Amino acid sequence: FPGCRPFFSCLSFFVMRSLTVCVLVCITLVAAALATCPTGWWGANCDQLCPKDSRCLHVGCAQNDGCCLKDPTHPNDPAPCDNDYWGVPFCNHACDIVHNRCSIPGCDVKTGLCLRDPAHPNAPAPCQTNYYGVDTCDKLCPIDDHCLLVGCDVSTGLCQKDPKYPNDPPPCQMGWWHPNLCNRRCAPENNCLYAGCDLYSGECKRDPAHPLDPPPCDVGFWGSPNCTQRCDPLHFCRIPGCYVQNGTCYHDPARPGDLCD
Repeated sequence: FPGCRPFFSCLSFFVMRSLTVCVLVCITLVAAALATCPTGWWGANCDQLCPKDSRCLHVGCAQNDGCCLKDPTHPNDPAPCDNDYWGVPFCNHACDIVHNRCSIPGCDVKTGLCLRDPAHPNAPAPCQTNYYGVDTCDKLCPIDDHCLLVGCDVSTGLCQKDPKYPNDPPPCQMGWWHPNLCNRRCAPENNCLYAGCDLYSGECKRDPAHPLDPPPCDVGFWGSPNCTQRCDPLHFCRIPGCYVQNGTCYHDPARPGDLCD
């Protein structure tokens, strides 16, 4: 059919063009495959072994320089290392797990220091219980502190503050005081109404409802600030106890002016 020749000529052109494109793609893929070194080798001729002392997370090494392979999803970050190893670009240093008591396993690939909590990147790295040190966790919390909260501040080694009251001194165990260390005993001769003692001074605690008044004492005692004086038993006060300021009898609201039996 002479009239169909133009149609077949056009069809033949498109078929040949498609085949040419496919051949070019195949050649490109084969060339790329041939250009990639076998695992464990690198270099222009793939004749260099990857460093034996590298502890890279990904198997093999970069073909152009023998360095650890980066994570393709984070190309601007250093290459990740095996657990407990660090170092850029070869991951050839062991994390100091003997001296650094980090809370998060492993260490920073750039510095070898403890890993920070991703949720709090500006805070020092968390330490294991009873250890502190900014990003090193290499110091033991003082053993003579009687902090209420377990462990110590990771930056200073002082007692930990209560997160609910960040502006208050750290809470101490009962019977101990100090604004940072909780290493001083409350005076045993204190006869305070409230158990324990003031964290700043070691004196009796004041009534939170009356912070400007002298600290209240147990019944039968007076004296500011430690309630060390006994109310005079010879006063025969109508109301048990006495004023903490001077040891005199309490005034009876029902019988003003009549203090004694």
